[in-house]
Amino acid sequence: MKVSRLYTLDVNTVELLKRKKNKSKIVNRAIRMYLQDHEAFSLDDIPTKNLMVSLVNRDDVPDHIQLLIKSHLTK
Repeated sequence: MKVSRLYTLDVNTVELLKRKKNKSKIVNRAIRMYLQDHEAFSLDDIPTKNLMVSLVNRDDVPDHIQLLIKSHLTK
């Protein structure tokens, strides 16, 4: 089933879509990919500093690694 909706797009996005044949299919696929990627958890979404702080506070991280991370965090 299909439904028609009105959404606002940037002008340059519309210009890019002008060259394509099946605009609805492209937009639908792009939105699905966007939503799928944003629902999945990824360590890439966590700032590096937060990861480092977490590693420093873990018991299973070797001391020399913790020292390197602490050194980097204090810069």
